[in-house]
Amino acid sequence: MNSCGFRTCWPVFALLIAGALFYAPARAVRADEPVAKEPAAAEPAAKEPAAKDDDSPAARAKRDEEYELLKLFADTMDQVERNYVKDISRRELFEAAIRGMIAKLDPYSNYIPPAEIEGFKGSVESEFGGIGIQIEIKNGRLLIVSPMYGTPAYRAGLIAGDWITDIDGQNTRTISLDEAVKRLKGKIGTSVRVAVSRGADSKVETVTLVRETVRVDTVLGERHKDNDAWDYVYDREKNIGYVRITAFGRHTTQELHRVLDELTAEKLRGLVLDLRFNPGGLLSSAIEVSDLFVADGKIVSTAGRNVPERTVMAHKAGT
Repeated sequence: MNSCGFRTCWPVFALLIAGALFYAPARAVRADEPVAKEPAAAEPAAKEPAAKDDDSPAARAKRDEEYELLKLFADTMDQVERNYVKDISRRELFEAAIRGMIAKLDPYSNYIPPAEIEGFKGSVESEFGGIGIQIEIKNGRLLIVSPMYGTPAYRAGLIAGDWITDIDGQNTRTISLDEAVKRLKGKIGTSVRVAVSRGADSKVETVTLVRETVRVDTVLGERHKDNDAWDYVYDREKNIGYVRITAFGRHTTQELHRVLDELTAEKLRGLVLDLRFNPGGLLSSAIEVSDLFVADGKIVSTAGRNVPERTVMAHKAGT
């Protein structure tokens, strides 16, 4: 199943490399970030002699090894380009090499190519331009699993079980799930024409939907109310609430605040907070959610090779 949104990471170190994104546990830095200038000195400082290159035997050996490794990499790429049975682009080879390099680090570091950066950002933000449906491929056909409450698809009457037969006049029989998602997503305010087949007679209906900002709910309940909104009360007799957090997105804390206010009005006596299958998300969001339930002590600390350790403590106010 694909809900047009969430593929996640742990606390990230972002570095733009040739238009792509690499992330690993550390502090966020952009390659195009301006470097702060040193304040001008009142008087010209005396020039220091330029540092000489280390010409020790160890330094020379290290430089020779690096040169040999770079030469080996270039020779390997040249051999593949000239002699492999199929044509393969240099970008594919470079990105494969980068993935291999990153795979050597740890399970949480990953490389995201340029074509996937926008999708990655949308998944972390938990919002995008679209029509608001969850879809999957079933028996070679594109199936609507569920419309998202309040979205263009929901208001247009699309329902779970509808088959999408074409998107903007293009048949969906042979497209992949990723391609279908790309066609349905788009710039806010643009329209998309969707043909759906419904019922035993397979009657096809075509609707034109205008894309809006679709926010993927990350704070869910156990079941839906009659109006399709989430019901967060699990046991009304004992006033036990149930909240499932599917990811730590940009708006998760705001959503959770609203739900907790709603449950407090119901004279909540207990709460089940379900974090199963939550893959992670924004560190700032995870910290804010934790701070709602932790009165004091350390929530998390982060450290990198070239940055001081940063510790986040819980606040009693608002717990």
